[in-house]
This record gives sequence, C-alpha cells and structure tokens, in this order.
Amino acid sequence: MEHIANTQNNFILKAMPLFFVLFIDSLGMAFITLFLIYEYRFSPNELGVYMALIGVGMGISFFYLVGLFSKLFSLTKITLFSILCMSALVLVTLVIHSELITWLIPILIAMTFGLVYSAQISIFSNQVDASKQG
Repeated sequence: MEHIANTQNNFILKAMPLFFVLFIDSLGMAFITLFLIYEYRFSPNELGVYMALIGVGMGISFFYLVGLFSKLFSLTKITLFSILCMSALVLVTLVIHSELITWLIPILIAMTFGLVYSAQISIFSNQVDASKQG
C-alpha cells in the first residue's frame, strides 16, 4: 500500500508543472472574450465569429500540425516552441491596438494552442506506463 502512495506522490510531483502550464493556457483562452469585449466592444455576433476562427485554428492544429510536428520534434520542443509562438502572438495582439490584427491572429493563436495542448496531454499520459493508462 505504501508503494502505491509513493507512486501517486511521484506522479503528482512530476505532473504539477504540466498542470500549471495547461491551466495558464486555458485561462488565457478564457480571457480572450473579456479582452475583446472591453477593448473593441465586440458584439455577441462578433464574438461568435471570432470563436469560430479559433475553432478553425484548432481544427488545423489537431488534424494536420500535431501529427506533423510530433514526427519531427520531441514533445518538450513542441511545447516550448508553441508557448513562445503563442505568447508572441498574444503580445502582438495586446501591444498593437488594431482591430484588423485582432481579426487576423486568432487562427494562428489557436493553432499554437492546439500544439501546446496536444503535447501537454501526451507528456502527461507518458508519465505512467501502458498498464496504468485509462
């Protein structure tokens, strides 16, 4: 029984940074709508279109980029590269107060978020052996 408790504690310690990164990524995506409403006074219809653009970016990421990148790079490199790209794109959106830029960037942000999310889930899943996978 003690072995199980030690295994669980080790898993939690290894997974904590992954949880933190995933939490920050998800939190950032949740605050996009608040930023758009506050900064550009987006209407519900405009928010819907913006979220559809994010959906397009996520679709591109999950259907094409994740497979391609996972063959070429390690999960850690995908995570770091994607976080850096996503941070730069969000920074551009925040610094350059242009509604045009705000409309052009969501697909790219969502594509990088999809890469981060997929890599994080894979890294999280790889923390345990195949017999303990759900």
